[in-house]
Amino acid sequence: MGTIASTSATLTLRTIGGGLTSWRPSGFKPSDRRKVLTEPEVGVEGVKDPVVLLLGRMHYMIVSYAAPTPDGRSADHEEMHGTGDAYNTGLVKSYTGLATSGDGLSFEWQGNILDVGEGWDAYESRITGLVYCTPVFNTFYDGIARVEENYEERTGLAVSLDLRTFDKITLAGPALVSPHASGSLRYIDAVQFEDRIYYYYEMARSDGAHDLMVSVVEWSDS
Repeated sequence: MGTIASTSATLTLRTIGGGLTSWRPSGFKPSDRRKVLTEPEVGVEGVKDPVVLLLGRMHYMIVSYAAPTPDGRSADHEEMHGTGDAYNTGLVKSYTGLATSGDGLSFEWQGNILDVGEGWDAYESRITGLVYCTPVFNTFYDGIARVEENYEERTGLAVSLDLRTFDKITLAGPALVSPHASGSLRYIDAVQFEDRIYYYYEMARSDGAHDLMVSVVEWSDS
């Protein structure tokens, strides 16, 4: 999963594995990609799912990162990474962190910005999208209580004034769930226009599969 951010001159596609820059999407060349954030640089077991905001000339890259719990047992590399998904081992928990950059390609790790909770989001708290309504960043995050719920996350809400400190609103339970199957409703992202917001999200169907959905909401920041 990646994020495209634009400047007046170029488009930059960022994934955790690499960054690509081009005048237009058709010009992206995977062979030219460069790493922008890696696990060894951060000192964790996994980084993924970037959400990039361009504020002025500063890029804020919000990412999911996997780190062992303070009371967790140690594990060797094969046990942690043998399946290719450390998040699904139960040996880590999934937090949200922040990296910043002036050029959009060289990022500096700033650390944790959203911790796991103590209830329904005790195993994972992963920011997926934000809507700015002056002066607040209204934030969607995915949460699950235990590793067995992985891939079936539900959506919680948090708020921030500075993209570094987030306060959770949904302490007792998720704010948004699917009426079907596992109740999974995850990866909400928003595209804002002057008079409406497009919300894109993944939602469980009655047969347990997931569909990509979109909802359009009229709004005004005045």
